[in-house]
Amino acid sequence: MSCSSHHAHSKASNGSALHAHHGKHASAQSSNLLLAVASEAPVSSEDLAVVIDRFMTAGGHDFSKLTEVSCLRGHPVMESLSIVAGLMSLEVSTCSKRMQQAMDKYIQKFHLGVEGLAWQAATVALFTSGRKKLHAEPVLMEVNGHTIAVALCRIKDQPLAEYRSHMVFCGIEPCIPEEDSRAFAHRLRKLARSIGLDSGDRRMKITRSNCCGACRSGSVSVIYENLQPGEMAVNNGSWIAHGDELTDNQWLDIFKAVDERRPLTELLDSRHFVVKQVR
Repeated sequence: MSCSSHHAHSKASNGSALHAHHGKHASAQSSNLLLAVASEAPVSSEDLAVVIDRFMTAGGHDFSKLTEVSCLRGHPVMESLSIVAGLMSLEVSTCSKRMQQAMDKYIQKFHLGVEGLAWQAATVALFTSGRKKLHAEPVLMEVNGHTIAVALCRIKDQPLAEYRSHMVFCGIEPCIPEEDSRAFAHRLRKLARSIGLDSGDRRMKITRSNCCGACRSGSVSVIYENLQPGEMAVNNGSWIAHGDELTDNQWLDIFKAVDERRPLTELLDSRHFVVKQVR
């Protein structure tokens, strides 16, 4: 890798687009764009740098905001992309084929007609950026007989910071009839929304799970707190048992206690906590 990197830098020093933007990227501190690439065959780092330059320039995208590049894991372009990233002071990320394919639903929803190499670059960009929609439509570019697809996303910074607490509940039998699972989730989210826990820095995320592993405790829910540095846990890791027996008012009291960081043990009796035993 060191020999290839040195070779690429020598050519870049002779006037390529890679050299022209190297310093700009190295000094950027508040960037938030991710660029994903795909090709049918290996391409040189010089050609890849030219494509990135053309794409960013033609689209009017700010080079100083580009902080990360990505491709499919094991892709032929991966080695060249790593060289380019090193010279441009960018982070490198990869995406597995399974995760890439999982993003197709967002292509179908927001970017109809994207297929082939463009689809590959777009789905990689979506997954590695944490977004559901591209910042710019994918583009196919030709350089030295190679076709390279490029897609751009804004990076979704710190996704965990988007909620203050997280409740995961078992949504399958025997804990709860599967046909009631969605209704139960809707009920809980509606209650959380009624006291302002559906958005902002107080948001509580409510998620259905296939199994929490405590099947004899009725409908089980687990509370996680998004603890910040220096904060003490209050209800983090609390396992609530027989949640399907709790009334709306009891759930509201639970949500308020989690939001206000008051111990749930003040509200619920021992029957509503899963007994924990390490074996």
